Amino acid sequence: MATLRKRGDSPYWWLYWSVNGEQFYKSSGIRHGNSRNKKPARNTDAHRFLVAFENKLAFSALGISTLHDMTCTELLDKFMADYQSQVESGAIKEQVFDDKYGRVKTWRKQLKLSGITTVKSLTPARALDYRNNRKKPNGESLSPTTWNREVTDLITIWKFAKDKLGIEAKNEWQHMKIANAKPKKQKRALTDDEINTLFERGHELGQEWQYLTYMMYFTGCRISSAVQLRVDSVHFDERKIWLSNKNSADHNAYIPAQLMEFLQSYQPAGETWVTNPSPRYWTPKWFREIKKIGLTFSTHYMRNTYVTKLTKKLDQRVTMNIVGHSDAKVHELYNRNTAWEHASEIERSLCVRVLQNESDNVTVLKSAS
Repeated sequence: MATLRKRGDSPYWWLYWSVNGEQFYKSSGIRHGNSRNKKPARNTDAHRFLVAFENKLAFSALGISTLHDMTCTELLDKFMADYQSQVESGAIKEQVFDDKYGRVKTWRKQLKLSGITTVKSLTPARALDYRNNRKKPNGESLSPTTWNREVTDLITIWKFAKDKLGIEAKNEWQHMKIANAKPKKQKRALTDDEINTLFERGHELGQEWQYLTYMMYFTGCRISSAVQLRVDSVHFDERKIWLSNKNSADHNAYIPAQLMEFLQSYQPAGETWVTNPSPRYWTPKWFREIKKIGLTFSTHYMRNTYVTKLTKKLDQRVTMNIVGHSDAKVHELYNRNTAWEHASEIERSLCVRVLQNESDNVTVLKSAS
């Protein structure tokens, strides 16, 4: 086992290791900068240098001069071990880890069937064979959308082999995505009429349905955050709610007056605000119920509405912080400030005047502005 340490007489990380009981050390040539840690942080250049050196050391003990290749079985084990460490550090939720762990069993089997037994054995032909032979458990072919989701995971695994384990191999999975697999229906912000209907007739659908609607509209949270919200995560004195966030740290939301009034008069079922704190139960149920009052849109339209309304008044960086987004590109997908808001400017900019000669033929198109 090798380690990187700091020395008082050097600005670089120093590498220490032993072979047959004999100690060795040398400078890594990588500066530790202002790091206060005794060890380099994960994903830094120093950490990658240490991983590559340990791999080289391990393979040298087997009589191999360099790390040539690695079996897919060992790669998947190392990939999930790295995922587990991220769960323990709080960077990834256990639910996400469990989902990946369940898929690993399928990946092992499919990779072996397609002759992809090591990282470097991946070729365009084998990747294509993997895609063509991929089936559902019932024998049906996977939809393009499902395949693109799977191949994205495989791209990540091969990238892990290169970045974390130092294995130089072509990531042929990058060319295996199916373009325009499924044209997604773009979500939009709700109209004023739809919002009025939600709050005027919501009482017809029960108190728990109303609770979810109020939470999603007034805080912009996902329905999973609303159903799993604990009673003690709402602080009325501070007008603050602590909400769970997908794949990242929790964040707090402000409680507007109408939501405050609703929650103070609401009687929770127990530790959580709803009886069944399962997103899989409530997501389809909420959508089925809303049809009873003449509306047809999914729960995520509420989040789109929240972001769109706030972006009209607040800076984008502020709204990103409020809803817990870390990526500006992702955040912009929720902002549905549509073109009709600038209709007058568009009309004035694009309007043209048709000029005709004596034969009624168009001779010139000239801007009317």
